[in-house]
Amino acid sequence: YFAGGSYPIGGAGSIAAAMAPRIELDGGGVVTGAEVAGILLEGTRAVGVRMSDGREFRSGLVFSDAGAANTFGSLLPPDLPSLAPFAGNGNDGRLLGSSPPLEAAIGQVSGLAIAPNGDLYIAAANMLRLTPAGRLEWVAGNRGPLPACGTIECNPAGEVDFTEPDQLAFDGAGDLFVSDSNGYGLYEIAANGALSYLGQFRGDGAPGALAPAPDGTVVEAWRFALTRRTASGTTTQIAANLDAPLGRESKVGRPRNFFIGGDGVAVAANGDIYLDTNSGNTFTSVSALLRVETNGHVTALWKSKPEPG
Repeated sequence: YFAGGSYPIGGAGSIAAAMAPRIELDGGGVVTGAEVAGILLEGTRAVGVRMSDGREFRSGLVFSDAGAANTFGSLLPPDLPSLAPFAGNGNDGRLLGSSPPLEAAIGQVSGLAIAPNGDLYIAAANMLRLTPAGRLEWVAGNRGPLPACGTIECNPAGEVDFTEPDQLAFDGAGDLFVSDSNGYGLYEIAANGALSYLGQFRGDGAPGALAPAPDGTVVEAWRFALTRRTASGTTTQIAANLDAPLGRESKVGRPRNFFIGGDGVAVAANGDIYLDTNSGNTFTSVSALLRVETNGHVTALWKSKPEPG
């Protein structure tokens, strides 16, 4: 939306037409003019779909973008166990102690992460923890004013005023990293409950995405940099020789030309990093999905529109 509204040339159907060759190239199939009558189940596991003409297509995974109402109301059996809330009573508010999960007013939930011990951490108005024993507990934050020192750096856990804590990731030591996406920066909640304000990366606000890596580190996608944080607290910027077969090659050694914005990041079992960027990166003027390999090469796997020329 930075450059205004955009519409696909040829209409919305051109998006599917552009995707179909890639799906088929990877061994998939595209069926048009075909109505799905239902999702095939084995027990409670989806194993394929049944078409209105009687054909069946089986698969290890089933993805539905028919909407929740159609998927659960029409495509699945009515006696299938339904989704049910496990925390929060549906009201805005903040929990400052502990409560039965469904009795607490917790506000809007924006992030989740599972701790090594199985506790579920919830980013809402405050940082909360749901234990395997079924108790919802306060962890940090009070939605109140800053302390007398007037800076975020001196906030103890109970005085932090999270505005939009949404990105969560645990490192190998069991420490939780929290990004406050409203620009306040990055926090760390240690396994012993101590909270630290880690600040910003070169004045870069807060990470747009966090992800745990198999080696116990946490990968942080900032607006102008991709960094790795170790359990000892060391932060390194991830440098790369860039290879962009779907676009132009980036300037090596100029971090601010690496990408702009990280909307999502994930680390594969082999250590490769997959990064969803939004606008102004070196591969496209709008958005791209990048793979950062362990050998330092970055490849644009997909981009939203071709570069001029």
